Amino acid sequence: MWYNGTYACGHEGRVNVVGPGKDRQWKVERHFEGLCPDCYEKKRVEDAEKNKEEAAALGWPEMVGSERQIAWALKIRKKTIKEMKEKGCTEKSISWIIGKTDAKFWIDTARYGLREVDAAYKKEQRAIQEEQEEREMTDATILEPDKKIHPAVVKVKIKGDSVCLYYPKDDDFRKIVKAKRYSWTGCWSREIDKFSGPLRDRIVEIANVLLNEGFSVEVPGDIAEDAVNGSFADEQTRWIKYNKKLDRFTVSWHGKNDDLYYKSLKLPGAKWKSPHGITIPLTSFEELEDFAEMESFAISEMAYKVMQELHAAKETVRPRKHEKVEPKDKLKEQLESDIVIPEDLRDE
Repeated sequence: MWYNGTYACGHEGRVNVVGPGKDRQWKVERHFEGLCPDCYEKKRVEDAEKNKEEAAALGWPEMVGSERQIAWALKIRKKTIKEMKEKGCTEKSISWIIGKTDAKFWIDTARYGLREVDAAYKKEQRAIQEEQEEREMTDATILEPDKKIHPAVVKVKIKGDSVCLYYPKDDDFRKIVKAKRYSWTGCWSREIDKFSGPLRDRIVEIANVLLNEGFSVEVPGDIAEDAVNGSFADEQTRWIKYNKKLDRFTVSWHGKNDDLYYKSLKLPGAKWKSPHGITIPLTSFEELEDFAEMESFAISEMAYKVMQELHAAKETVRPRKHEKVEPKDKLKEQLESDIVIPEDLRDE
């Protein structure tokens, strides 16, 4: 059934509505809340041109697809990237999605929300990683120690920021890698961050340790020589960090060390707070700096910045001692001033 009405733009029109009678009036009202077909098409073209100009100004690549697909995809891209920035998504993921020029991708994936975008991003990153691993393993070298004890070969692989070790179940192997802070996640793996040192050094280190324990290892060819020679920087395992939530410094180290535990607890205001470990108030920053130097602790970038701010805020002064003014005995002064000395008792 056809219904006449006035669109939001002021133009008259009509719409054919079918279905149950009780729902028709609501459908009609909803239809005429929008623009008429001509105004809608005009606005769509204007919005598409505006989005295109904004994208060009930002240096975003041009879309590929039909005119209507591109217009729709430009709108979705603008909305999606804004949401990603508001949600605090990484620059890497934002750069990745900006590089998507196929309008079909935006219509089929991105328009369904950030969850779909995240899934697509992770899927593509996994594919890239797997391709990289295959390329690395093509150039891999198997190193066999002169005093080989264990029969199989440990495969050392890189997955993102993690080192992954593959080897049949073996108690000796398990003890070695656990001591180096690897954990079982389907393989023996360890995520390497800025506090662990360069990823390359940690790969060389574990390969060298395993070789010296009689294990053969398969490693990327470019690190084979360093793995044999033990050429890597030792990992810094003692750290002074700053915890913004607690507004305190934290003292941490790897493994059990009663000596460090009791020494750090002697710092002014030191407290144990799980799971952070030993925490130190900001007021004890100078004592903490001395402690770090004496016990070979590294200071994180954030902790160092906070310490520098505390140094800048500190003012050294030479206090002057207050001179107390004793109260006068006015009655005594009055009595003394009223005393009259007889003439014959006065000095010559």
